[in-house]
Amino acid sequence: MNRESTLAVVAALLLVGAAGLVLAAPDARDDPRSEDAPPGHLAVAETAVAPGEITAETAALRIDTGLIHRGGPLQNVSVRYRAVDAESGLLVDERRVGLGEVTGNGEVSAEGTLVVPREGGYRIETTVFADGERVARDSG
Repeated sequence: MNRESTLAVVAALLLVGAAGLVLAAPDARDDPRSEDAPPGHLAVAETAVAPGEITAETAALRIDTGLIHRGGPLQNVSVRYRAVDAESGLLVDERRVGLGEVTGNGEVSAEGTLVVPREGGYRIETTVFADGERVARDSG
């Protein structure tokens, strides 16, 4: 066999071997950065309100919110708490709690405190934001 024929056979064997590797592991040639993770999703599982410090004129309300996260990571997550007067509908107090990046599937907790006048009734609104967009809401 001459030299050119030998090189042609070796080149053909290399091509067949490379094709076999690609067929055996098709995902090996894919760029993992090109596949987007499923979009992240947050939902309010529960919100608990407990009394905090109470003075003659004000009451602190401690709020604990359980959030359920599924899917890919979410950036710049924050929870906004509002106390709204039940009779007038006026906003009495508002606080925002930053959680940063939320990853992994499971539950995340957020805690905040609102200070309201001691007398009166209030509706507590919880709003969850990711990258400045509202993604979940709860009211009670």
